[in-house]
Order: sequence, then structure tokens, then C-alpha cells
Amino acid sequence: MMLEIILFALTVFTAIVVAKRSPTLKRDINAARMLVTMKMMYAWYTWRGFNIPVLWEKTVEKYPGKTALIEAHTGRTFMFSEIDEVSNKTAWVLKKFDVKPGSVVAIMMPNSMEYVASWLGAGA
Repeated sequence: MMLEIILFALTVFTAIVVAKRSPTLKRDINAARMLVTMKMMYAWYTWRGFNIPVLWEKTVEKYPGKTALIEAHTGRTFMFSEIDEVSNKTAWVLKKFDVKPGSVVAIMMPNSMEYVASWLGAGA
């Protein structure tokens, strides 16, 4: 992973040297910086054994009463603890139906808080 990041950085540096007067140079450098940062964060989180359900639980523990989502079309707001409660219910229902890690689960719902909670519950 680190070799891939270094090679990518060298490629970007070469492109900058070649295209000194590019009108999109600032944007391209910013995009490259963001990509390298994301790849490094991914490597760090993977190395530490973090995944989305683990990160979600840590966030809920830290900010249970804070607003997590605002539905644009309705204006409803949802706290982290509310979404966590629905996602836990979803996880228990899936467990009751013998859905195991690695199983394929399809979620067909409109974009809403319930969709996010169901997705988190399916990932747990």
C-alpha cells in the first residue's frame, strides 16, 4: 500500500513538472492530495482493525444526543442514538432470520433515515 502511495505521488509530481502552466493545476494538486490522504487513512484504519460498524459505534458513544442526519425533503432530524436504535433492531431481525456475515442482503427503500439505519444494521 505504501509503495502504491509513493508511486502515485511521484506520478503526480512528474505531471506537475511537465504541465507547469496548466489551468487546472491547483485543482489537480488538491485532488491528488485528497486521494493520497484517503488511501493513507484507509491503510491506517485497516491496520487497526476498524470497519464501518466499529467506527459507527464509537461515534454513537461519543455523540449520542447530537444530530446525525437531516432529511432534506422532510426536514426531519435524527440523533445518532435514534439511528443506532433502528440499526440495532435491523441487525437483530437479520440475525433472527439466520443472516450471517458474508451473506448478501438487498435493501430496497427510498432515501431516508430508515435506509441508513438498515444499511448500518445489515453491516453489523
